[in-house]
Amino acid sequence: MPFILEGLWLLAKLWFGLFVLLENRRTKWTDPQLEALRHQGAAYHQLAEGRYLELLTALSAETAQQSPKPGVAHWLRAQAWYHLGHYPQCLAACDAALQADLYNSHVYHLRAQALYALGRVREALEMCDYALRLATANGAVHTLRATCLAQLGTPAPTPPAHSVLVPNT
Repeated sequence: MPFILEGLWLLAKLWFGLFVLLENRRTKWTDPQLEALRHQGAAYHQLAEGRYLELLTALSAETAQQSPKPGVAHWLRAQAWYHLGHYPQCLAACDAALQADLYNSHVYHLRAQALYALGRVREALEMCDYALRLATANGAVHTLRATCLAQLGTPAPTPPAHSVLVPNT
């Protein structure tokens, strides 16, 4: 009896999977948001593999605007510009991402990194503070903030003994 129930459950899962596959295939070319989301998913893989020029080609500004989450799409474009060393374009993409989603701490952190790379340390410190207001436990932002403070000649405050900084994962 349990084997019959397991078999029926497996058959139901396969039927549902086939339905979802056919539904996605039917709407693949007719739904621009679905197509933009597909481009965004491919962009994550291209970013992880270091294929930044392909990411920028696949995720154009127009595609980013059609995405259900344009802030994320612009953030991915900003990441690619940053890794290519084009910091002004990175800042422009960060601005577009912030227009779409003002509360994304990752965008503020990336903007701080680009500003620091351009030598605009005070502005980078300000962006670090914005990022820390949104995500206080981001260890990378704390590190960049301490680097900015050291470069400006201001010592970083020592955190209390009971606090633990856990990097975002």
